[in-house]
Amino acid sequence: MRTRGITAALLSAFAAGALISGCASGEPSAEASCIGPVASVPSTATAGESITLNVRNLWAKCYDNGQAGNPPTMRQITVTMTNTSPDPALSVTAPVTTSAQATVVLDIPATALGRYEVETGAHVLGEVIVTAP
Repeated sequence: MRTRGITAALLSAFAAGALISGCASGEPSAEASCIGPVASVPSTATAGESITLNVRNLWAKCYDNGQAGNPPTMRQITVTMTNTSPDPALSVTAPVTTSAQATVVLDIPATALGRYEVETGAHVLGEVIVTAP
């Protein structure tokens, strides 16, 4: 009986890993449509410089009920950089490609200093600490 429980646990872990790896791949897919936007955000930046983000998984819908094909992509994405102030320090809009990706260039203001969250909608893409030049 104990072996059966261990086997079931291992199979569950394997299935979950396979599902997650499918969703996390860089390839456009119906599975990736449900995890939301993803980007690599540098951990640090200098005030006055530009950073480029490659954002992916920009789907307009989540195909989580076995729908065939890929969902439609978003038309554009707005990325904001905010800190404790209610107003974003920076907001940039970029077009989304047919492969559900966008390249967003953030020109960090020369007056920006401290810890900022980089977001799109309700999704936090990452955090960057901006230092003086």
